[in-house]
Amino acid sequence: MPQTELMKELEEIIKLRREDPSTVLAKALRIGIRELLKQAAVDDYLRKKISRREAVRLAGLDIVKRAERERKAVLKDIKWGLGA
Repeated sequence: MPQTELMKELEEIIKLRREDPSTVLAKALRIGIRELLKQAAVDDYLRKKISRREAVRLAGLDIVKRAERERKAVLKDIKWGLGA
């Protein structure tokens, strides 16, 4: 995303939330880091680099279960596509 778009989005959030820029940036950073951690945990779990327990601890049970369902569906589609 170009930096100007990001700045426009940031300005829009500041206006909508009526908060100072430093507060909005701090919240955005905190939310972004949490989301990146969840994504990394699920990715590592699906690649068998970490245990399911660890993935659940880092990302939450609902997110791990959804990733498992999605993986199962993709594998089923691949199997179907290969004619097996």
